[in-house]
Amino acid sequence: MRRDEVVGRAVFDVLSRQPRDRLRAAFDRVFDTGELSQEEIDVGLGDEQRTYRITRIPMRLAARSLLPASKGSPVTIRGR
Repeated sequence: MRRDEVVGRAVFDVLSRQPRDRLRAAFDRVFDTGELSQEEIDVGLGDEQRTYRITRIPMRLAARSLLPASKGSPVTIRGR
């Protein structure tokens, strides 16, 4: 998505491929622990299924506030 499509929107409206309660729980873990969090999610794109590794990184905005930054990376084919 382009920047102008996401600025001013709630994170749960922008990151809509995961169920809202699952995404909120993942962000809450980052807020509660202050630690990096990773998970893999499968996303259906038409007839194709892709796996992405989602990394949530705690970033400090001020001395005591945390903001979890999220990064999604495609996972290459590998043995599971």
